[in-house]
Amino acid sequence: MPDLREKLEDKPWQHEIKHQPIGVVEETFEISGRGLILCLKFAFEKYHLSIDDDIKLVTPIGEEFLSRICGIGIGIQDILIENKYSKKDIPIGT
Repeated sequence: MPDLREKLEDKPWQHEIKHQPIGVVEETFEISGRGLILCLKFAFEKYHLSIDDDIKLVTPIGEEFLSRICGIGIGIQDILIENKYSKKDIPIGT
């Protein structure tokens, strides 16, 4: 009999929490071997992001990508996401 964790991992869409977008990607920079930096324009004055937070990126044409925050710029609005995406995957306006 599968445990609760297996059930959740099998169908994550059933348990997805809906949130408002936190902001829009204004620029992207690739760091070889590290990941993709997203320069964001946040939709809120106050926000809270942490390393290892899961995020969903929705492109202007509606494509969705799930990623994880790997780094955060201090005092600036930049985040580093996993190394599995390129600038072509996450266009400006996402």
